[in-house]
Amino acid sequence: EGAGELMFRSPDVPVPTLRQNVTSPGGTTAAALDVLMSEHGLGPLMRAAIAAATWRAAELSG
Repeated sequence: EGAGELMFRSPDVPVPTLRQNVTSPGGTTAAALDVLMSEHGLGPLMRAAIAAATWRAAELSG
């Protein structure tokens, strides 16, 4: 059962709770999430990628 299926089958459970329920403390997923959720992790990377795409779209539209 994947994450999407788990979310589908548990619509009343908040996503952070589902994540905590399947993440072993001190495990490999927890280590990866620590990096992805850090101040230099996935959030800033996604914002930079979206900004670059927006800038390029404006440039291409003339």
